Amino acid sequence: MAYGDYIAAVDWKDVVHLRDGIQQTLQPRHVIFVSHLTAYYVTEESLKNTLIHIVDGGEELSPVYWHPFRAPKVLTPQNVIKLESDLRREWNELSREVRSEHGFSRDISEILAVLHTAASNKGALISVLEPPADKERAQRVLCPFDESSKLPVPWGQLSQLYGHLC
Repeated sequence: MAYGDYIAAVDWKDVVHLRDGIQQTLQPRHVIFVSHLTAYYVTEESLKNTLIHIVDGGEELSPVYWHPFRAPKVLTPQNVIKLESDLRREWNELSREVRSEHGFSRDISEILAVLHTAASNKGALISVLEPPADKERAQRVLCPFDESSKLPVPWGQLSQLYGHLC
């Protein structure tokens, strides 16, 4: 099953405070919503590996945030800087024809933008999957972001729309 993936630039100190129990949620500086499968459908191997690391790499954000597919992940500021450089270089090395045929130009542009926000602020990058479509599991998946209704796709909206199909 394909999940939507919230990818957000956040302050590293907020990640530390969340892990220490000082705060309950994170306030993203910049957040996007892309298909989790974007990284896995790319055919260029180095680009694919970098994208997979962005969407599924890093450390577990916190044991508080459970998901049936995979828990939210966080990339450290050092990883974010390297990944932004790698992704920008790999994307720019592709010919215009390949990039336009690729089908993921918009998603990769958005990922580059959120990476840039995180890297510019020496921040972290969070990857959080949307709640599943079935109501029972969706209720167990907590949103790690403040003001979840202001996300590009409001938290839980997709599970509410498609929950009746499961």
